[in-house]
Amino acid sequence: MNAWRPKGWPVQHEIFSLPIDELPHRILRDDGPRLAWFAHLEPAVARIGEAKGWSHDVRDSVTLTLEGVVATHEAGTPSYSASRVAPLADGNKRNVTRTIELLAELGRLDDDRADPLDQWLERNLACLPTGIRTDVADWMRSEERQLPPPPQSRTHLEELPVAGTADPAALVDRTRNTP
Repeated sequence: MNAWRPKGWPVQHEIFSLPIDELPHRILRDDGPRLAWFAHLEPAVARIGEAKGWSHDVRDSVTLTLEGVVATHEAGTPSYSASRVAPLADGNKRNVTRTIELLAELGRLDDDRADPLDQWLERNLACLPTGIRTDVADWMRSEERQLPPPPQSRTHLEELPVAGTADPAALVDRTRNTP
């Protein structure tokens, strides 16, 4: 809905910048550069959403979230940090996960989020003593971590002779787990 105003009406330019947490998550109607940038990015939602099989509701929520991303950044921003996109999830009908996926597809995402493994380790190892916590965290982060080999079975049924056909003492020896 456009409000009526005379053609020569002066437009008040931005006097100061609001902090990121106080910016509106909508592009203001007189913000030409951001509107143009949003119009440039918006077709990608339909194109990539169609290719990934997103429903119309998901595409609409991604479009709304993308508008919030563009509204809270400078027009023409070459890349968007994931940590600044994530706070937009507080609004209704927003899909931050798919929007981050879209920005990654477009090559416009600076993924500066914490590693989920590090978050999990911090949360679950907090109750352990410092030395153990450090050792476990280092082992979990290592590329060469391996689980211990499974224990050897004590009985090898496929190697056992049929009952009554072998010496009972040999049967007992074969079932023992000897090195």
